[in-house]
Amino acid sequence: MSTTEINPDNPPDNSAACCAAFYEQDWVATLLADSFHPGGPAMSERLLDGLELPEGCTVVDIACGTGTTALELARRGHPVIAIDFSQKNLARLTARALEAGLEDRIQTVQADAASLPLEDNTATVVLAECALSTFADKPKSVAEIARVLEPGGLVGITDMVLNAPLPASLASVIGPWACLQDAMTVPGYQRLFLDAGLRATAYVDESEGLYSMARELKRKLVVVGLGKMAGALGEMNLDIASTRALLEQSTALVDAGVVEYARMTFALGIPKRADAKVAAEPCCEQPSSCC
Repeated sequence: MSTTEINPDNPPDNSAACCAAFYEQDWVATLLADSFHPGGPAMSERLLDGLELPEGCTVVDIACGTGTTALELARRGHPVIAIDFSQKNLARLTARALEAGLEDRIQTVQADAASLPLEDNTATVVLAECALSTFADKPKSVAEIARVLEPGGLVGITDMVLNAPLPASLASVIGPWACLQDAMTVPGYQRLFLDAGLRATAYVDESEGLYSMARELKRKLVVVGLGKMAGALGEMNLDIASTRALLEQSTALVDAGVVEYARMTFALGIPKRADAKVAAEPCCEQPSSCC
């Protein structure tokens, strides 16, 4: 299992470092387990299944975290290039891959999405789960995704969607760590990929994942309150009552349609599929209600 490190003489945007630093903290990993996005591993499996990956194709997993999806891809027989800004998360992935006996199928790369150290046409598939909303330079990052895709390549993303401004009382508190500070509308995400030469092929509202994540966090907060996770979460200095109130307010925003979680796929030309069939018409050439 090989690891490529970022060039320290050309550091990425500080916002990427800030986001990575938050998610690599031990207490965050304890609360969110091994999947740092709504819907967890089940959501990731729906993303992979919807892409109908060609057998044995190379997949680039951007902002891979501790590698839950990368490991699932490796189990399915895919060579994986797992990219993350956090060296700590990549070390966790390496340990998990070694434990699972999958280290030969996973290459880890420490890098920023806006400057991928990969050759053109490297991958058949690129994934970015709950990540694009955190990238400081989204157009450049999407252009990089398009560059490393081979013709017929597929992109699968899941991400936070923000259909209206967040209330001021919540924006500064939950915006940065909930991937909401720079989240876009669904047409906004689609426009990024359309401008990079890809076409939208699917959109699915996956907001149920937000409700399930909120329920699980509330359950863990009860455990924290009982002192059963004090060792793992001692560094958190968490106000449990305030955090529960934030979760309630956040859930209300989902109810109101202000916040959404979406699964979207894109293709560079005629997409390669497991069944080798020619793709149907794209979901939409221009952002519209169809996607």
